[in-house]
Amino acid sequence: MKEAVRSRDAAQDGQFFYGVVTTGIVCKPSCSSRAAKPENLRFFADMDAAILAGFRPCKRCRPA
Repeated sequence: MKEAVRSRDAAQDGQFFYGVVTTGIVCKPSCSSRAAKPENLRFFADMDAAILAGFRPCKRCRPA
């Protein structure tokens, strides 16, 4: 999953979502936002799990 986020692999969109702890934002793997440090990433199977964990959807990639 970290490799998919690093390479912004659009083929992985919908397979999982990732949240960035320092910003509180959840994105799709292909999001063009600034790259986060790997230690700040959290991975989720779906948007509901990310939202329940306290993350909000990204305004750039609109994962919801």
